[in-house]
Amino acid sequence: MKNALALTLALTAAAAAAPASSADLVLYPGATKLPRQMSTSIAFCGTKMTVVGYRLPDVNAQTVAAWYKSRIPGAITVTTPKANSIGIEVLAPDGHAAAVITQMRYDPGLASAAKSIGADRAGLGIATYDPPLSRDMIELIAAVAHGDSSARAKMKAHCPGGSE
Repeated sequence: MKNALALTLALTAAAAAAPASSADLVLYPGATKLPRQMSTSIAFCGTKMTVVGYRLPDVNAQTVAAWYKSRIPGAITVTTPKANSIGIEVLAPDGHAAAVITQMRYDPGLASAAKSIGADRAGLGIATYDPPLSRDMIELIAAVAHGDSSARAKMKAHCPGGSE
């Protein structure tokens, strides 16, 4: 998460009608595994993060995020809008897993061309954390996303090497 971003935070604790275990997030209907995947985990603030990437059907990022939010009781949602893209993380409250949804946005002049080649489609990453992110770390990530400069300084101190 970068300093210049305008970020939004939404915390929810609604129970879902059809909850999924945070240890084994279900896939969004129609998601297909990308043929190329990262081969290693990424170090992130004292945990190892592993992500499996998926292509999504013709659906927007907000719809996919809402679907995951409805299936993860107590989900914590962090939205990162940019001028040309959006990123939404739907984290399990136990810090073990997250659905990470991204989507590019195009100006009207490029939107049709982007759609014709599927570049406007949302993407999904199912992330797992080992060990799980602590509740304090999840709250710190959310505060940074919300633009809290003291949280950003704390994150930099806790996670040297730029894991923001």
